Amino acid sequence: DTIFVGVRLARQLGVYPGAMITLLAPRGAVTPFGVTPRVKQYRVAGLFEVGMSEYDSTFIFMPLEEAQRYFRTGAAVTALEIMTDDPD
Repeated sequence: DTIFVGVRLARQLGVYPGAMITLLAPRGAVTPFGVTPRVKQYRVAGLFEVGMSEYDSTFIFMPLEEAQRYFRTGAAVTALEIMTDDPD
């Protein structure tokens, strides 16, 4: 499974294409000892640069189906963002 990482985030984490990165989701399985986080490793397929610090330093992208599996949302989509150079 692969992800794409913003260039600034990659710099902060010291990752590069081909590196492995571990994602940790706070909402995991409920056990008698509390909630255990969901943990999964992904290979960094590449880096992206949008040119907006918010995206380049905090976002990762992964295929929709993988995100739905990882976050256990079923077929739901919680957000859709579109950027265009020419809205006309």
